Amino acid sequence: MATLQLAPTAELLGQSQRGEGVDFDFAMNFSYAPARALNFLAPTIFGTPADGSYFTQGAYFEDAVYIGLIPLISAFAAVFAWLRRRKAALPVYRTVPFWLIIVVIGFIFALGANTPIFPFFYRNIPTFDMFQAPVRWHLWTVFGLSVLAGIGASAWGRDFRTRRWAKRTLVGSLGALILLLVGQPFLGIGNEPLGILSRGLISVPLFITAAALLTLTQPGGGSPRYGRWVIAVLVVIAVDLGIASWGLNPTISAETLWSNTVAYERGLSPRTFRAFVDRREEERVKFDCLFRFDDYRTDFNRCAIKLVWLPNANIYIHTPLINNFDPLLVAHFSQFYQLVGDGIPVDVADAANIAMQYYSDGAFPLYVTNAAQARFVESACWHSTQPDMEAALVDLDISPSQIHILGDAGCPETILRQTM
Repeated sequence: MATLQLAPTAELLGQSQRGEGVDFDFAMNFSYAPARALNFLAPTIFGTPADGSYFTQGAYFEDAVYIGLIPLISAFAAVFAWLRRRKAALPVYRTVPFWLIIVVIGFIFALGANTPIFPFFYRNIPTFDMFQAPVRWHLWTVFGLSVLAGIGASAWGRDFRTRRWAKRTLVGSLGALILLLVGQPFLGIGNEPLGILSRGLISVPLFITAAALLTLTQPGGGSPRYGRWVIAVLVVIAVDLGIASWGLNPTISAETLWSNTVAYERGLSPRTFRAFVDRREEERVKFDCLFRFDDYRTDFNRCAIKLVWLPNANIYIHTPLINNFDPLLVAHFSQFYQLVGDGIPVDVADAANIAMQYYSDGAFPLYVTNAAQARFVESACWHSTQPDMEAALVDLDISPSQIHILGDAGCPETILRQTM
């Protein structure tokens, strides 16, 4: 079934701008720093962009590995239970080694440039040199841990030894929680990152305390209270994950988008033109205004007018956009886009049916054209070198209706064109 996606992806890869691979620094971008493993215990230990307190480099969601503290404990319980019962394990425990291997491989690959393993794969294994962000291998880590957590739920015991350790854990976690709460006014004085780190750590003793209490109050499987206890466990986990993700998915109303769209304010009908956003403005709007890595509290009233001119978001106003934000682009289109990334000449815009160009100074010069969506050209113009072809594409003295291709046939002196 996966072939339905893998086969066309392989074809696109071969014809894309990454067909010859990407450079090493790009491929190793977003390598998982070992210190970020603390996020397995506390999702906001380095702050959160939900409130603008994120104080480290990188993208928060790229590094997100938190599955909840109780599920994490349950995943480790599955491994320990398998080690103790491996000779007479229940059938479900026989899969523990497989999921543990998945977790380990995902974690090691996610480290990227921080170990010699991923660079070795980059240099020697096909396709590893075509993508960036090794941290995304944590999809394996998180999925494997989640499965192990489900398996480990059956290892949640209520015997004397388990309850004794639960009592000790309860005392220790309550003490740590009290110390962190009392120390909050002082820990951040003169050192803001330390204050953020200490606030992020509060969730660890808090939910360890909850896990200890649930262990001490766990009824027997045949008890009528067992169902309510299971619901309590699920509620605690849901609260934990809800707190971890609170504020990370800001929204904007459709009315705000429509009311702030320049195209509609100027009376342009949808689907009558294509727009183009120059490369510098696209980067600025995406990463300085709308999608900042350190703070998700975007002023949408100020940025909404810009949002609709980003690739994919233009569907909200039903307006075609020549830009494309897909990570894999056909190589020729990618080269053309880089060539005209700082503005398309008027004649080229005419050929591409572009009626609006959005520049970094915020201007919206309109080129209302009679260009059609399809046209005939008499012949192609062949260029012997790539630079010659690129120069022709933006040469205002050459008809934009010509098809420019690499080859040795030359260019005709005149081009007859007919628009339809």
